[in-house]
Amino acid sequence: MREFTIDQLRHDLTTVTMAASREPVAIMRHGRPRYVLMSVEDFEKLSRTRADPRRVYRSEETPE
Repeated sequence: MREFTIDQLRHDLTTVTMAASREPVAIMRHGRPRYVLMSVEDFEKLSRTRADPRRVYRSEETPE
């Protein structure tokens, strides 16, 4: 994952967004990763695969 500082994001938005269109990029603040910038397609793919496996049951529906 490529890393960019917040200052790089402010001054060269085109380069950062072009990199984010290829893969998620980390946005660094004070030398630490603080944010991730990614394409909408990558975000939607991630959201679909991250379904919550937990389920709530009523007492009469509880599996054995």
